[in-house]
Amino acid sequence: MLKITIVRPFNIIGAGVPASLVVGALLQRAKTALETQSAPIVKIGNLDSERDFISVDDVVDAYLKMIEGNFSGEIFNICSGVSVPIRVIAEKLLANSEIPIQLEVDTSLVGSAETNRIFGDCAKAEKRFGFKPDKDI
Repeated sequence: MLKITIVRPFNIIGAGVPASLVVGALLQRAKTALETQSAPIVKIGNLDSERDFISVDDVVDAYLKMIEGNFSGEIFNICSGVSVPIRVIAEKLLANSEIPIQLEVDTSLVGSAETNRIFGDCAKAEKRFGFKPDKDI
């Protein structure tokens, strides 16, 4: 019999984040813009959408705690519990550039059924194995 635990990590931020996620796509576009444009512009979807972002370090900590216990058949959200506008994350990331990068909304990148605000509840993970995100994004 397989022992399966379902884990739902929310929007992960950290080293190695893939371009298929909003933060990875933003970083990839910024890198390309810096390499190819004298006045870099990064196109992005809805900057006002809010998502629950969590540090990759917090996700790894949660996974390690789950490995140490027996949580077969359970489902856990691994999240911060707070929604943050994508604009805030984008501005924080791009502020690290030595060359100013401008954000430009591209409506073709906005999904037609996009939910404006998404965040999770990690209370079960905190209760069952002491998970509490503590890394600042």
